Amino acid sequence: MTKAEIVTEIANKTGIGWSETMKIVNCFMECVMESLSNGDNVYLRDFGSFTIKFRAQRCARDISRAKTVVIPLHRVPAFKPNKVFTLGRPKQDSTSIVIPDSETEIQSFAFQGRTELTSVRVGNSVTKIGDGAFQGCKNLAEIVIPDAVAIIGNKAFQGCTSLSRIAIPASVTEIRRQAFAGCGSLSSIAIPDGVTKIRRFTFIDCKNLTSIVIPDSVTEIGCYAFSGCSGLMTVIIGSSVKKIEEGAFAGCTGLTRITFGQSVRKIGERAFSGCVGLEKVDLPASLTELGEKAFPAETQISVPPGSSLRIKQMTFRKLGELITKANRRWAYDACRFIDYSWNDDDVGSPFKWEEITAHSGILHVDLFPPDNLIIAIMENLADEAGIEISIRDELKAHKITDVVQQDTINQYIMDYFSSRKRGYYFTSADISKGEFKYRMF
Repeated sequence: MTKAEIVTEIANKTGIGWSETMKIVNCFMECVMESLSNGDNVYLRDFGSFTIKFRAQRCARDISRAKTVVIPLHRVPAFKPNKVFTLGRPKQDSTSIVIPDSETEIQSFAFQGRTELTSVRVGNSVTKIGDGAFQGCKNLAEIVIPDAVAIIGNKAFQGCTSLSRIAIPASVTEIRRQAFAGCGSLSSIAIPDGVTKIRRFTFIDCKNLTSIVIPDSVTEIGCYAFSGCSGLMTVIIGSSVKKIEEGAFAGCTGLTRITFGQSVRKIGERAFSGCVGLEKVDLPASLTELGEKAFPAETQISVPPGSSLRIKQMTFRKLGELITKANRRWAYDACRFIDYSWNDDDVGSPFKWEEITAHSGILHVDLFPPDNLIIAIMENLADEAGIEISIRDELKAHKITDVVQQDTINQYIMDYFSSRKRGYYFTSADISKGEFKYRMF
């Protein structure tokens, strides 16, 4: 609202002439400025206070002269509204909104959570739709985006569950992460040729999408970009896509056909996991890296002759988890064997009970797993999980020479007997010596 508009509003409400009202407004402004210049605050009941604040001396940078300057102690005016001065809640009754052509950007979170919105028309001068601009507008069913828009921000339309279709203009060059996440009614969308990267989670859980064409301009499909799009049946990957990251199409249970461009070099871990409808996949000759569990175990994968494809090594963390699991399985098998042969009178028994007092003793176990045995168990576990890797090569790549985890085995055996043998409590264990100390209650 400009000064002239304020004067006009006052004149209309009071019946005073426009010129006289302008003089009054100018006089009011002069009084306020003069009072503040003299160091006096101005107090207006039920409105607010104009006060003087002091700013301490500080150093600043004069960019035009490229040197540091000192700004001395100085005074600045400030306005503090009265407690009864409230802006009130903005009106949100309209179900349809038109963004005027004078606007160049829809600010972040501008219409977030406006559940009453059903349609939006964006002005022709808008170049950016900010982060979360329409996030949570679950009844928004129609939006018209003009050709000027270049950027669709993070989570811009996240959770717009009634949005069934949207035309993204050719001017858009960037669709940021989670822009259309959770748009469950979205049945079709055309990705413009100017987009170079589909970011992570962009279309996650768009369950009604039936097909998607990745344009040739795109070079990378981000993590979980189309994850959970259970209605997706066909995917065509553009000729420039080099990377399909982790979980990009995970959980697309309806996917039956996928066509790869001839530039794909990497398919990340679990990129197509859960795509149970994929019976056969023809991998491109350009592919050099295939992540762990990239496809369901049932999918028939065809690798071109002479391909330089290599299976990505397991991460150190996952390999460590596999080692721990193998040690626990060995301990479990050993416990079952010992438990079955609990009577130490059996010939060839692998253990011997030694009583120290009437209530304590040592269980001597003649079992110690060599590395080869644990590696064999790891190979069985990998087979069960559908992981086609060489365990020995993985261990060598991670420079792991000893896979027997004594602490894991000790604890598991103690837990086993403590939980299954009433009256026995194992106090310590040393599998390297085969000694498990116990007490009886």
